[in-house]
Amino acid sequence: MIAQPVELASVARAAEHYGVHPRTIRKLIETGDIQPYRIGPKVLRIDLNKTDALFRGDCTPEN
Repeated sequence: MIAQPVELASVARAAEHYGVHPRTIRKLIETGDIQPYRIGPKVLRIDLNKTDALFRGDCTPEN
């Protein structure tokens, strides 16, 4: 099995990708449904490959 490469996106780009408001992405981060990568004190990146299943409804979030 070949692992998918990590596809990191900003909160704004992830929101655009999924057709939701950036606030929705931030709420999902706060509730633990999305695990972001933190780069420095302010920058968050979302792995779109891991998050795709959540928005498709294929799985439940990992904790």
